[in-house]
Amino acid sequence: MAYLVFSTDGLCAKICANDEEKNNLILPNESDFVIKSVSDSDFINVKSNQKWASLSDDTISYQNVDVTFTSSAALKTHFDNLKAYMLNVKNHPSHPIHDGVVAYMSYLDTVNVDSIIPNADTPLESSWEKYCLDNSITFYHPLQIP
Repeated sequence: MAYLVFSTDGLCAKICANDEEKNNLILPNESDFVIKSVSDSDFINVKSNQKWASLSDDTISYQNVDVTFTSSAALKTHFDNLKAYMLNVKNHPSHPIHDGVVAYMSYLDTVNVDSIIPNADTPLESSWEKYCLDNSITFYHPLQIP
């Protein structure tokens, strides 16, 4: 079972693939968050940046997310932003996803973005995370990071 964690204002603050990730959440004040179980398919849609989740009146709603990368430079910038966010995991080496996140960060350093987006006529018409999902690449969403 997967979980979405919402702040009291209804914004999705964290995502957990399973009970182990949920049990290892690092939240500043747990009473400021609501944890909801969701289907694996809903979790994958959020994790792969195809949908964004919000909580209102104890009901989760999902909105489609449209992402297009029109240049390899834009995709590289996305990678840099991901890696900067994931640096936080180094502070939690005992976290269950630590090794996977570190491996993912290393993978991002080796991706040839020009092979994914060779020119402006061939954009990546999905999120990077959807691309990873479609190509069996192990990835982590920043909301999974402790």
